[in-house]
Amino acid sequence: MFDQTHEPAPTWHLTYHARKRAAERGIADAELLRALNQPDVTYEQSDYGPNRQMRQRDGIGVVVDQSTGAIITAVFRSQNYWLAQKARYHA
Repeated sequence: MFDQTHEPAPTWHLTYHARKRAAERGIADAELLRALNQPDVTYEQSDYGPNRQMRQRDGIGVVVDQSTGAIITAVFRSQNYWLAQKARYHA
């Protein structure tokens, strides 16, 4: 079930893993912030551990720990978006 509440944790902070994945994928900080603070969709995501939530906007997904405010990782929502970004990044 989709949860459409978008209340942020008191303070978001990037983990090393999230920063590394975003850089590898060419995801700009502005895109991460939009997904975090203005998501189109949010839902619980236990595949990444307890208290995890997926926040998605445009082609970006951000997994956060709601209890600590940690940004766990940054992902692409679809393979097509990933391929387009990869082509742009390696052009």
